[in-house]
Amino acid sequence: SQLIVCSIGFIFIAIVMDKHHRTIFSPILSEAHKKIFIIVGWVMLLASLCAAIYVDGIANGISYWLGIITFSALSVLLILSYYADHLKGLISKLSNTKSV
Repeated sequence: SQLIVCSIGFIFIAIVMDKHHRTIFSPILSEAHKKIFIIVGWVMLLASLCAAIYVDGIANGISYWLGIITFSALSVLLILSYYADHLKGLISKLSNTKSV
């Protein structure tokens, strides 16, 4: 679960970067939305750190968390680098679905 939270946090932070945003989304984010995305991303990373420390103690929790964020950052990097077109298609399909 910490891996998922970290990955989502990194995705929020990466979306703010113009290069990644242009690759995945067409409309440009406003400065207010960029700030919100960055804050949400960092809050998610800090929440996963707190969870790791709570579960494993301070020494082991921080060590495990560093491993988790390393793997999470690598996963987000690979997805944005090599599967951006697939991600863009998935997002467009999800945004076009109508909720009943």
